[in-house]
Amino acid sequence: MSPSKAFFAAAVLALSGCNGSSGTFSACSATSSFDDLVISIDGAGLFTLADEGELVYTILGDFCANSDSLVVTAAGYALQIFPAANGLINTGTLVSLAIPVQNESASAFAGFVVDSDGFITTLFADSSQEMVGRLALATFPVPSALAVDGVYCRETLASEPARRGLPGEAGFGTIKDGPPDVVSCNP
Repeated sequence: MSPSKAFFAAAVLALSGCNGSSGTFSACSATSSFDDLVISIDGAGLFTLADEGELVYTILGDFCANSDSLVVTAAGYALQIFPAANGLINTGTLVSLAIPVQNESASAFAGFVVDSDGFITTLFADSSQEMVGRLALATFPVPSALAVDGVYCRETLASEPARRGLPGEAGFGTIKDGPPDVVSCNP
């Protein structure tokens, strides 16, 4: 069974230059041979992103790899995850999802699997796997008060602070393969 069939609403990804409907975007590496990651949230929540130390949010789950091997949006905002260590998820820390070049056995990166609960597993050419973390989602008490710039949102005083959580937790949707039905920061 292929990895994409192993998980409900899973997305197997290998990343390249955000080849969306607008073509290849400069934030992503045009020389990579990997495909984009296009996922969405089925239910409440926004993807958490980083823009030079500031958090940004979006419903649009169209990601690619930049020249620094980070998983980013077309605008260059880095996808944030809760990292894994020794099989445990650290929900107190956000990190940018990075593409490893190879594993400890020098086997090349082959892709990621993202399951419906947002667990991210790295796949390598030697068939080994490593869980790297879980997607970090956010909701807001007053989403209509977010500062909206296209498909990206920023927290405001009126929106109140983000409530961060994991896909599948109470109050947060699950992850599914493909684009969202509606592209808006205000669900």
